[in-house]
Amino acid sequence: MRPAITILCFLLGSISSIAQHKQFPILGHANADLLATGWRMISYEMTLKNTLSVHYILPFEMKELAIKSIQGSFYKGTIGWNAGINQTGDEILQETAAYLGCGKKLTDAVYLKITGGYYSTEAINGLTGRTLYAELLCLYSPMPQLSIGSLLINPTASKIKSDAGVINLNQSYHVGLSYHPLQKINLLLEIGKTLGTDISGHIGLTYEMLHTLSIRLGLIGSPILPTWGIGGRTGPIDYAVGWSLHPTLGMTSGISLTYLFH
Repeated sequence: MRPAITILCFLLGSISSIAQHKQFPILGHANADLLATGWRMISYEMTLKNTLSVHYILPFEMKELAIKSIQGSFYKGTIGWNAGINQTGDEILQETAAYLGCGKKLTDAVYLKITGGYYSTEAINGLTGRTLYAELLCLYSPMPQLSIGSLLINPTASKIKSDAGVINLNQSYHVGLSYHPLQKINLLLEIGKTLGTDISGHIGLTYEMLHTLSIRLGLIGSPILPTWGIGGRTGPIDYAVGWSLHPTLGMTSGISLTYLFH
């Protein structure tokens, strides 16, 4: 029975929609920082850096749903590039998303990034599916302490062409803001909408106690779920650990490590 439930969860994204408000969770950029601050989707980092990062998210302590990711970013001049691969599943069903993105600061206040990706799925019974998809991220910072962001995932409504027919790939829209009322405090607010599901709200708070340690808290709306975690930097390494708790499905945890090249 459990393998059948796992297949259904992946194909329909039912568990992800209930607890994380998004289907096909390997699209986008799942990491422990976003998990700890309300399981958001928008990252407000505009600075161009050379990095290599690994991420591991374990929804509801089920290894069949674990999301494993490796990402790299580099810049040349005023243009930044990032590439990565996300994978989830087990021997019953596996999903993979590989992507390449290009971002540029159009002005001191406006940042635009376009990402192209390749999604594929493969089931134990031999059924396969694949498609191309896109993401569009726009950040606007009218003042140093405020950033406003919008993220479109699969705006072209790409479909999964599989041996069993055509399935609609997740399509979602997200808007949010990041505000620093004080130097060490960051307030985060996001509203997301995945087609076929209700609008979801996400609230996050980060308090930088030390350069090496930040406390992160958040809430996911409808139903209201708590999230929390810690993060910081030690030497050239950024780290983040996050959790969320669903009253029925249980704990989701995640860890992220990023190495910054100088």
